Amino acid sequence: MKKLLLALMLCFTFTTQSFSFSIPSITNSQNDSSVLSSTLLAQLLEDNLAQSQNMLEMSKNLKVSSQNINSIDGINKDYILAMLKLSSDIGTMADRIGTMADRIIQTEVLIGDMANRIVQVAQMIINNNAQTQLNLLKAQENFNDLLVQLR
Repeated sequence: MKKLLLALMLCFTFTTQSFSFSIPSITNSQNDSSVLSSTLLAQLLEDNLAQSQNMLEMSKNLKVSSQNINSIDGINKDYILAMLKLSSDIGTMADRIGTMADRIIQTEVLIGDMANRIVQVAQMIINNNAQTQLNLLKAQENFNDLLVQLR
């Protein structure tokens, strides 16, 4: 467990510390090469000093982190395992929620198809009722004509 925590701290430290290897800007304001080379050398020395200070600060942080990790006696393995199990359970639950969402979408599509069928059937019923009413009207007219002829 201590090795795991130390590795995590090392990764964090390496990602938070930046190594900036920069090339100093060269301006050709003076034609004297000795002044230019001494300026370039001074800039390189300043950059190297800054980088070494960054590395020294990083090594101090790593030393403190290592001491802190080694001084931790109360790391409960069961607690960490329970946290890992909980995160696994949360992942499983997220997968199940995704599956349920997919099923809900499929159900919505089926409901939409059924609604379209209901609309088609309703249109057919309306058309059939209209035709039935026309047929009844024609039958009544024929019956009335027959009654008029029988009188």
